[in-house]
Formats: sequence, structure tokens, C-alpha cells
Amino acid sequence: MKQLLLLFLLSFIVSGCEPSYRIYVCNNTSSDVYIKTHPEIESLYSTSNSYIDAIRRYKVGQAGKYGVYRLGSNDTLMLDGNIGSPTIKEIPFDYISLISNNDTVILDNKVEIFKQIKGTVKKGRSGNYYINVGK
Repeated sequence: MKQLLLLFLLSFIVSGCEPSYRIYVCNNTSSDVYIKTHPEIESLYSTSNSYIDAIRRYKVGQAGKYGVYRLGSNDTLMLDGNIGSPTIKEIPFDYISLISNNDTVILDNKVEIFKQIKGTVKKGRSGNYYINVGK
């Protein structure tokens, strides 16, 4: 019986230690950058989540079914986070556009979004991934 309890506790501890990740957009330019997403970022979180207020601070409106957010110079916004490492299946967005004075990047499906995350994102500490606009 003790061995069974020990095995259960050990499996619970091991499965509970799965690392998490977060995906951020960083504005490294001297002007505002606009982010358009579908679905809206705040729709991914429960209304009781304290992060909702932080997201709404960046929101400047809607364009049809898309949420539109503004990042000031040298500002960062978290797009998503989950347990494990990002996979195509776990990407909650089917559209993200990054609009700056010099360029517009449109990612209009999960595969393109995933390629951007895995191909050009700088991985930071603790599983954080950064989509950098500028520099």
C-alpha cells in the first residue's frame, strides 16, 4: 500500500512539473506598433483573470471580428501562454498582423503563426518566446 501511495505521489509530482511558455510581441521601434488578432486576446482568458485588465489597456478597438491593440515604443504584450512548448495545435489564433511604420507582417493561419514563433522568435528564459518588431 505504501509503495502504491509513493508511486501515485511521484507520478503527480513529475506530471505537475511540466514547464510553461509564454509568447510576447515586443515593440523595439521608436513609434507605435499595431497588432490585429483573431480571436481577440482577452477572449482567451476567463473574465476573472487579472490579466484581462492589462490586455484592455493595450486595446484600441475592433476591426470586424479582429481585436486591435497598440504597443508603444519599447513596450511588450503577452499574446498567449500554456504548459509545455508551443505547437501548431495549441496556437489559439488563426490571424495575427503586426503593423509598424515601415512594415506589415500578416500571418493568416496557424501554420504561418507557428513558423513565425519557431523561426524568428528569440527564446528567452523560462520558455518565453518573443516576436520582435524592429531591431
